[in-house]
Amino acid sequence: GGHCIAVDPWFIVHSLPETTPLIRTAREVNLEKSKYLARKIIESAKKLKDPTIVCLGLAYKANVDDFRESPSVEIVHELAKNFMNVIVVDPYVEEKLPRELRETGSITVGTLDDALLGADVVVLLTDHDEFLSISPSKLENKIVFDTRGIWNHKF
Repeated sequence: GGHCIAVDPWFIVHSLPETTPLIRTAREVNLEKSKYLARKIIESAKKLKDPTIVCLGLAYKANVDDFRESPSVEIVHELAKNFMNVIVVDPYVEEKLPRELRETGSITVGTLDDALLGADVVVLLTDHDEFLSISPSKLENKIVFDTRGIWNHKF
C-alpha cells in the first residue's frame, strides 16, 4: 500500500513492458491479495445471520493517516458491498471515511471498545499501536482475521 509502492512500478512497466514482466506480475499478485482476503472474509461471514464486521485500520501502514492506495480501503469496500453492518475503527479517521467508503451507506466509524463488543467478525487490517494491546478475551467467540500477525501468539 501507500501511494509510491502501489503506483510507481506501473510507470516502469508502461515505459518498458517487454523488459519488466516480473514487476508487472508482482503488482498483479499484490493487487489480487486484497480481493483474496475480502473473499475469505465474505465466505466466513456469510455463515452468520446478519453479521457485524469490524475492520481495524484503514491506513496503508501503522500509525499514519494516509489512506491513499491502501489495500484496507479496497477490502472494506468489498465487505460493504456484501454486508449491511461494517464498522471501521481507526484512530486516524476523524469520523469521516474516504469518499468511496462513505458512498456505500453501510459503513460506520466506531470506537474500539464498542465495536469489539458487538462484533461477530474482527479484521485487523492495519497494526496501529492502539490495536496491539487488545485483550484476547475481547476476541473470544468471534471470527478473527489477523492480517498483521500481532495476535497469533496470544491464542
